[in-house]
Amino acid sequence: MVDDTDDTGDGDSLLTERLNLRTFVVSSRNLAALPNWVSVSEVFATASDTAILKKAGVSTLDDPRYQKYSDRLTRLRQIRQYQYVVHVLERAMSYEEVTEIFVRVNSLGAKLRSSDLALAQMTSRWPNLLKQLEEFQDECEQSWFTIDLGQLVRAIVVFATKQCLFRAVAGTSITQLQDGWEQAKEGLRFAINFLRTNAGIEDETLLSSPMFIHTLAAVSRVKDNRMTQTEQHALV
Repeated sequence: MVDDTDDTGDGDSLLTERLNLRTFVVSSRNLAALPNWVSVSEVFATASDTAILKKAGVSTLDDPRYQKYSDRLTRLRQIRQYQYVVHVLERAMSYEEVTEIFVRVNSLGAKLRSSDLALAQMTSRWPNLLKQLEEFQDECEQSWFTIDLGQLVRAIVVFATKQCLFRAVAGTSITQLQDGWEQAKEGLRFAINFLRTNAGIEDETLLSSPMFIHTLAAVSRVKDNRMTQTEQHALV
């Protein structure tokens, strides 16, 4: 659909660049007036390309753009023929069972990360987990460290299962996961403080890999945050 909001400014130039790459964008009034912006709703509403091509400046069959633009519009309409797989589940199934099916189905593709699937499994048994993760993210931001949700999920797995494979989540009890989260928070707090104080790492962008924070967090819990100067120097 065409968005009638009157958006103008630098954002439109970026959207115009995207139009030239034949991507889907939401139109402003300015964009709707451009010849290379086409309303998807209009394309789907008719099988004729005449009006659309005329707007784009193609008025005769001899125009070299005619076939090219027609082919593009045909490919767009073919979206309606795309076959979607629909799984209908029994109403009596528990949220945990539905989540397990969701994880199994999505694991066949590459649309979701393993951490996303692991988080889905955890939240099915731990309803307020996402809120806790976001609150901890805000805490880390106070020290200028931005930690991705996926890395926080990995931290829970590390401390709850003593390894870092996301597939272990399914067989780990909620109590173990919650205990792992408490250990993870303490470990990550140490890691951030250690990086800033001892290594001169002011934020996560200076790390060659986010996995370093898990290594430091694990060491901190093994040592109960008590390390000699020699150990700290070796860790740096």
